[in-house]
Amino acid sequence: MNRTQDVIVVGAGPAGLCAAHYLKQRQLSFAVLERAAAAGATFSAQPAWMRLLSPAPLNRLPGMERLPEAYTPMRRYGEMLERYAQTFPIHYETPVERIATENGAFFIETPGGTWESRAVVIAAGIFGHPFYPEIQGLDSARHIHFADLNRHPEPTGQRILIIGNGISAFETAFRWRETNEVSISGRTPKRSFPRFLLGLDAHYFFRPLESLHPRKDSRFREGIFREWYRALRNSMLPPVSQVQGERVTFSDCNVRSFDLILMATGFRPAAARIKGLEGLFAGCRPEVDGLQSLAIANLYFMGIPLLRTFASGYVRGFPADAQVVVRQIHNAARRMKRSTLR
Repeated sequence: MNRTQDVIVVGAGPAGLCAAHYLKQRQLSFAVLERAAAAGATFSAQPAWMRLLSPAPLNRLPGMERLPEAYTPMRRYGEMLERYAQTFPIHYETPVERIATENGAFFIETPGGTWESRAVVIAAGIFGHPFYPEIQGLDSARHIHFADLNRHPEPTGQRILIIGNGISAFETAFRWRETNEVSISGRTPKRSFPRFLLGLDAHYFFRPLESLHPRKDSRFREGIFREWYRALRNSMLPPVSQVQGERVTFSDCNVRSFDLILMATGFRPAAARIKGLEGLFAGCRPEVDGLQSLAIANLYFMGIPLLRTFASGYVRGFPADAQVVVRQIHNAARRMKRSTLR
């Protein structure tokens, strides 16, 4: 096995696979290192009822088979990613433990040995590590994180508090409200928008805006579908201040009882826990110029919200970001080759 490559890609989700597609086109040698046993494992682990919210054509990766449904189920998308990945050199069950640099080279340490490359693309995803805000007494209540939703049966006839104000919180509440008493705790979402405009999915209208570059100080603020907001606005509660078993105290001092608390409070990027990269993250995002690290040359990041454009955190934004990354890597390799020949 050749452990020296032009590029090492960390992660075999849709972002990493997009990078692999364009690296293969450019005829650069590369290997993809994936900690799970299959590509797209995050999608395959989602509840059966969850679908990608944007239309299937926007989530089709370059060279990928046609997505059959208008809105692709998450698990099916995971299966399609597995088939898509078969044409790339991927090493499964190979978690990256440390990344070091020396004399312009990268050394990528895994349990099975060390890899060497001239460039590294970090596409490890943002779903690796569930985030729990500090809530006094949370451990005294029956609670689960959204990351573990698939491991539990879907509840019925329960009083459920969902903590969070993003897409995951509202989508789950919208589904569960038919068979449960559901409340949502958190800040009011910054915006809501209709799902369809003039008979077309609203995502098509937002595409030009998504390609814009966010300001450096922008924060990731998800919008939700207006139908969700209208159906659930009477179920929205203030932030939680304390939990004591079933009893939950809110910031307005009101107290209510719940059978289950679902933490839809997001994740932190998996790459932030790779040794050698911990200091590169400012909050939830690394400091980059385009998609290249400002701290380490030839280290690139993908799949993180607001990294290059407003679409950088979504599957529909991965192909454009992958092209940018691979073009930069290719150009750097050409410059190095010319300097060697002189």
